[in-house]
Amino acid sequence: MSGRSPTPLVFLVLLLLLLPLSCTRIQKPATSGDTALPTEQLTSLDAIPADWGELVSVSAPPGWSDALLLWFEDADGTIRAVLYNATTAQLARDARVIRRN
Repeated sequence: MSGRSPTPLVFLVLLLLLLPLSCTRIQKPATSGDTALPTEQLTSLDAIPADWGELVSVSAPPGWSDALLLWFEDADGTIRAVLYNATTAQLARDARVIRRN
């Protein structure tokens, strides 16, 4: 033996044995239609309906360099999110609706 301590090797073996215990399976997102957020169609692709309320946030969807997600909240607390395409300067036809109870 060369006089080295077996501690690093023992630590590595223990780490490899315990590693699977720390992993948990990530659940797949729901794909059934009844769990998806409802949508609302815009009548015009160049205007936001006044009853949608105030613009409360703008976010950039990951991986979409030419799009913005516009978030609105009306007086009842209902939130609507619609995608704006900066390349075409148009809104998406469908907006997602999140209602409050």
